[in-house]
Amino acid sequence: MYLTKNSAIIYIPFKSARAAASTVSEIVKRKVVPYALEYIPQHAVQTAERFLERAMPDNSHPAYLIVGVDGNTENEIDNQLEIVGEVCQEMEGADAYLADTPLRQQQLWKVENVSLKHTKPSMRSMRWTHVYPEVSSLTTLRVQRRSPNV
Repeated sequence: MYLTKNSAIIYIPFKSARAAASTVSEIVKRKVVPYALEYIPQHAVQTAERFLERAMPDNSHPAYLIVGVDGNTENEIDNQLEIVGEVCQEMEGADAYLADTPLRQQQLWKVENVSLKHTKPSMRSMRWTHVYPEVSSLTTLRVQRRSPNV
């Protein structure tokens, strides 16, 4: 889990997995460098809700992204959030739920962690990815799969 004093996380439902995946590259094309960019399928959100006995703001869409941004100032974070929000609207994002306090951010990461740990072992390595922009180019992506034990 990565939390800083100046950070925010957005939980975004999408109408399709393809729309969520396309959003990832579009966010990076717009020069936003998120510290976290996670794809979560609907069944994983619903699994986490049952396990944690806590409802998410939305569990009715087939795909979700968690996008974490940070910065040196509130203004820097707000600018990144605005860009991410615009991209998500353009790419069939149904809504955006902001976790702007450390407590809300921790609760959202709990959902992500529980979703990963309580899925079939065969799904663990293919469901979750971390996307990191390369140092040389923001438009080139390097995808690092999490190990099933993370």
